[in-house]
Amino acid sequence: MQDAFRVSFVIVAIYVAWVGVSFLLFGAGKGLPSDGLPPGVLVAPAVFFHICLAALATAFFMVYAMEPLRPRHRLRAGFIGFSILLTGIIYALSRQVDPGTHLLLQFLKMLNTANLIVFANLLGSWITAPPEKAGGTGSSLRSDGACRFFQCVQGSEPGDYRKPDGLL
Repeated sequence: MQDAFRVSFVIVAIYVAWVGVSFLLFGAGKGLPSDGLPPGVLVAPAVFFHICLAALATAFFMVYAMEPLRPRHRLRAGFIGFSILLTGIIYALSRQVDPGTHLLLQFLKMLNTANLIVFANLLGSWITAPPEKAGGTGSSLRSDGACRFFQCVQGSEPGDYRKPDGLL
């Protein structure tokens, strides 16, 4: 139960940090005078800052949430299901909201982007996890056969590990 709380805290922290920083940048952009700067001058720094923030969120997830989720596949599946459900709710709400309410639409877009980052972290850390059981002799035989096949295609004899011609 403590692991579920810890992972929930990490996920909520990612949502809050992403939406909060995005609102700060959005508000800073709205507060600038429209005649002072060219329109696209702040786009590149904002994109760079968001890329760094996404990398920081991924590192935060990997350090604090990846290990507690490793043996708990149902908990991870529950968080993935919640993320998919939240995406559906955000989509439905964005279709129902009046286009004149710019602030609410911006909030939904920011929340959806944070949700995408959380979903990518949940799914990505599950996909890259090593298998629990070794493949036994079958996998080593397949890899040995593949190595021998590529050696034959390359033109070298099995056991000949010299550098092929034409490569660095």
